[in-house]
Amino acid sequence: VLCGETTGLDNMPAAIKALQWGQTYSPVQRRGKAEPLWMPQNWQQQFEKLVEQSVSKIIPGLPDQDMERGLGGHLRCLQDCVPQHLCQLAPFLRPAQLLGCVTLSFQVQILQQLEQVLHRSPSVSEGFLLLHWALHDYSSESFMGHPDIRDQSVTDKLLLVQWTHRVEEKLLEAIEIELPTSLARILQNEQETEDSRPSDEEEEFLKLQVDLTQVINSFLTEAEKVSRSLKPKVQRICSRQLLCFTERYQESVVEYINSKQREDCRSRRVRLFRIFGNCHYLKEYLETITEGKEDIKILKASLEKTEAQAKELILEEPLRKAKSLLKTYIKKGDGHLDDLMPRLMEEYESLPVRGQLAHQIVLDSAYERLCFLYLRVLLKSDRRRLHQRWGDVEGRVEQDAASLHASFSRMNPGGRQWNSVLLKGSGVLKLDDVEALKISCTVLIYETPEVSEELIKRLLQWGARLSSQQVQSVLETCQEVMVQVSGYPDPPRPSRWFCCCPWAR
Repeated sequence: VLCGETTGLDNMPAAIKALQWGQTYSPVQRRGKAEPLWMPQNWQQQFEKLVEQSVSKIIPGLPDQDMERGLGGHLRCLQDCVPQHLCQLAPFLRPAQLLGCVTLSFQVQILQQLEQVLHRSPSVSEGFLLLHWALHDYSSESFMGHPDIRDQSVTDKLLLVQWTHRVEEKLLEAIEIELPTSLARILQNEQETEDSRPSDEEEEFLKLQVDLTQVINSFLTEAEKVSRSLKPKVQRICSRQLLCFTERYQESVVEYINSKQREDCRSRRVRLFRIFGNCHYLKEYLETITEGKEDIKILKASLEKTEAQAKELILEEPLRKAKSLLKTYIKKGDGHLDDLMPRLMEEYESLPVRGQLAHQIVLDSAYERLCFLYLRVLLKSDRRRLHQRWGDVEGRVEQDAASLHASFSRMNPGGRQWNSVLLKGSGVLKLDDVEALKISCTVLIYETPEVSEELIKRLLQWGARLSSQQVQSVLETCQEVMVQVSGYPDPPRPSRWFCCCPWAR
């Protein structure tokens, strides 16, 4: 048995008994002559060879094909058969202090076998699987840490640590290869979708955001399952690749925005809205993934610029149309704004992904612009004629403010109440006392910093019959109060009160 003429763990008990007897044998020493292999003194060496041969036959072989699918099954098979054999032999091995020898042989051969997987350049999923198995399953009670076979004095921990480190290196290499490929595929799909007729279906509209989040978060989630110390390493790779992805996407959309590509207004608006949503998403997602905030500072500023450009182009036509409608409405002075609301809102009604953050931001901006646009058109009209047609001008403005808010709050519940500009503006128009105007105008500017000094001046001139000196006095008071509130030593610059609505000028 010990000479290896037969191998297999079935013969192991007999070999153990023979070895135990040989350990008590004391032969007469023969000077100058080596003991033959069959002598009891050499049985330990023979036993170790027997163990090595037997273990190699017991351990199941690696799957030849479809390694990615078969690796998990192979590891489960190891966890089933290895403890089973060791538990059968433990009662014989432990008294002879041979359990460690057999356990170590299993450990060495299992890791040598799995080393072949590393030589094949494992995929990311295989790398995560192997690393999780090495860190969580290998020493568990269901495998080599089983209570009946545990023998800490002979387990080669360094061997497992070194192998685990190699698995981690291979995993990170695989992520460096697979992640750029996956991101390139996402970018290609997005570009192909944009080049064709863009869809406003929510699933298709958010595809880039969903796919990107799923790919990167899957790596981070799996890394965290394996080890907390692994996640930062994976996150650094994801951060670098996300930066590269964002730069490429940014280049492609800037080229489109600056181009004069011919397409119908509907398709262009949907595509611009999609670009706006993606840029906003990427800007926010970079913040969560990237640790070095300085690395994204320039790219984030570029995304913000593109996002702003896309939003301006989305709103350009609807606001141009709204300006024409409001001019006609205020000039004629008949009818009600409610009658115009369907035509004012139709462009916003058709925007996709209602309720999503991008939709909320665009609607909020449109609401703001429309309120300022209304006020500017109003202040360019003839107050006396308008009073003849409307009677209570301030009351009509308040009614129209309520109509605007009802329409926008229906589409964007919880959004900012921008009609307060019209309501407070109407309050200013009702006053003719200089001191009361100072308070009212200061409150308006404080609560709505977007109001420009030039707009306040027009309100004062259009409403109360004030001299130029009284108007200037009100404006100076507003500036002084704003300096005290903001804490700046100098008066607010005009840009602070600038209303960025080019269609309203």
